[in-house]
Formats: sequence, structure tokens, C-alpha cells
Amino acid sequence: MINKILISFVDNKVIITKMSTYHPHGFTISDVQKKKLKNGDQITIKAGNMSGPHVLYLTATQKSKANKAMKEEKGMRLLLSGKQLAYNIKNGSGIWDS
Repeated sequence: MINKILISFVDNKVIITKMSTYHPHGFTISDVQKKKLKNGDQITIKAGNMSGPHVLYLTATQKSKANKAMKEEKGMRLLLSGKQLAYNIKNGSGIWDS
């Protein structure tokens, strides 16, 4: 895992911002759930859909919750931030194409 930083210059000052690091996790996501995520809505992923071919990039906290839910054979709720959604659309497994 590589941490990314953003360096910008504002008013002759150097601003260094740590970029979010995302972790891939495979789910089984329905078309309705994809649409909800794209619209900024929260979805519920059932226990049986906690693994699968649809890769989403999660924050460290979300990834930890997903791993815990899988271990306990439970589902979870998932909401992507605007930046996270943009990252997923750009780098994801192609689930956004449909």
C-alpha cells in the first residue's frame, strides 16, 4: 500500500495533504444497489453478498467492518463519500458501466 500526498501552493505557501488510501474488497452488488451508491445513498449488503466479483474501494474503517462482517457471517451498510465514489468509478472493476 502506498500513501499518496497532494502538494499544492497557496499564497506562496506549500500545502501538503495526505490523500485517502482505499482498499479493494469484492462484493456481490445488484443493479439497484449500484444505482443507489451512484446517487449517494446508503446500501445494505446481505451476509451472502459480502464477497463476490464487484470490487469496491473502501476506506480502512470500511474494509475492517467488511472483514468483521464476513468473519461473523453478517451483512453491513455501506455509503461511499463523493471522493470515494469518484475513485471507484475511475478505478473500479467496471461495475459502473451498466
